[in-house]
Amino acid sequence: MAVQPIRLFGDPVLRTPAEPVTTFDKELRVLVRDLVDTMTDAPGVGLAAPQIGVGLRVFTYHVDEVVGHLINPSLDLSDDTQDGDEGCLSFPGLVYPCTRSMWVVAKGFNEYGDPIVIEGSELLARCVQHETDHLNGVLFIDRLEVEQRKLAMRAVRDSDWTGDLVRVSSTLLDAKTGHVLAAKSAPEPVPGLPAAHRTANRVPARPGRDRPPAPGAQPSHRAGSTRCVGSRSR
Repeated sequence: MAVQPIRLFGDPVLRTPAEPVTTFDKELRVLVRDLVDTMTDAPGVGLAAPQIGVGLRVFTYHVDEVVGHLINPSLDLSDDTQDGDEGCLSFPGLVYPCTRSMWVVAKGFNEYGDPIVIEGSELLARCVQHETDHLNGVLFIDRLEVEQRKLAMRAVRDSDWTGDLVRVSSTLLDAKTGHVLAAKSAPEPVPGLPAAHRTANRVPARPGRDRPPAPGAQPSHRAGSTRCVGSRSR
């Protein structure tokens, strides 16, 4: 189990759009495992790679007793919407009403580079939209109505997790205001982050590289209004 520190609001990585994954190798699978372990430990229903300081387009989810992940997601959203409370592991203790699309069809890849599709409504749809926002540098407070966002920002300023200065990579910032106080020209290694997570893009692996034998198809799963389809073998 490799539980990683979760980055909190004020960390620049949460506002930085993540890079597409180009290499589906063992290091990527380590990242997926770390995301699952960290999400489960929190606990939470979803976690995106930037929330553990990794700027790649990867997220995990745990909805209706189904644990899964999606890499390089693209979303098709319904016009129908849903209202409901929403929180975020990067905003501990904060929950506010947030409007999302009711249905989502999310296309992307699994950790082996196989195309997969996740379809779902309600909580799964909310989770997929929330985590994909993270990959675009968008936070759930950006989706709130104006008055709710003001309340959320007031709660952030009053919270016990934003009272100190925090160092993130090469930037020192005030966690209460988000103002940059100092920066260095070269980034510093993030303590506790495995070297496997520091390289975003390399030459793509050969087909089947680092991939265990996987005869047959990966089973689809259903849980409530959740559907995930895909194949683990080409």
